[in-house]
Amino acid sequence: MNKEVLFTEEPIFETERIILRRLDMDDLEEYYRFASDPLVSEWTLWNRHESTEDTRVFLENVQKSCIEKIAYRWAVIYKTERRLIKNWIYSFGRDT
Repeated sequence: MNKEVLFTEEPIFETERIILRRLDMDDLEEYYRFASDPLVSEWTLWNRHESTEDTRVFLENVQKSCIEKIAYRWAVIYKTERRLIKNWIYSFGRDT
């Protein structure tokens, strides 16, 4: 995929069960739901979110990375429940 397409068109991909789209500030509550779960964060490289403020700061950094075109973080949405179940990052080097 052309890097510029991600940052200008914000594509959305759909399968029968999931939607893949850009993670944004509207995902705060749903992201906090799993980022604050001790069972989830036990197996991650990041610390468990103790408050929605932790999640807000995280999402602001996600937005900044996107504006700077150094990373694009996808939200994985379970289609039938319209629920955020995961996120996935696609990073670019500064020279990419």
